Amino acid sequence: MARTKYRGNLDIAEDLNLQVQIFSRTREEVFPSLKKESKIAEQSSTLDSGKVTLDRQYTEKEDIDQTPIPTDQ
Repeated sequence: MARTKYRGNLDIAEDLNLQVQIFSRTREEVFPSLKKESKIAEQSSTLDSGKVTLDRQYTEKEDIDQTPIPTDQ
């Protein structure tokens, strides 16, 4: 059970205080994974269809044709 260990005001300045509660026990919360999945691809029945892969290509700003720069540079 979550029981309050301290309940009171946290005085920061003369005219600024916050009401706080301190609990004796806490627990670590695990966040869900942040992997990207496609909602459109989830409608199909194959297993790997919802995975999203990131493909980056670098180009020069001044290049009108936007030809990709090789990644080994």
